[in-house]
Amino acid sequence: MRVVVNRIPLDERSDRIFWGLNQNGKFTTKSVYKMLEKPLSGCHYRWIWKTKIPLKIKIFLWQMLQDAVLTRQVMSKWKWTGNP
Repeated sequence: MRVVVNRIPLDERSDRIFWGLNQNGKFTTKSVYKMLEKPLSGCHYRWIWKTKIPLKIKIFLWQMLQDAVLTRQVMSKWKWTGNP
């Protein structure tokens, strides 16, 4: 017996789970990481992680480029009343 709902053919075969972030349809943490990293790829942050400097400096540089370090410039965006 074959039933068609909204032009989607249905049959007796069982359903199959497919992971849309991988071409082979299988889940990997790498595919999730790539998806999460995608918004950052436009800013080219990879050079930070590839440099041969201490990790704490890499993290500081990355935070600074994200405007996450409380510099006077960043604090002025939050209407800080101190000396810019």
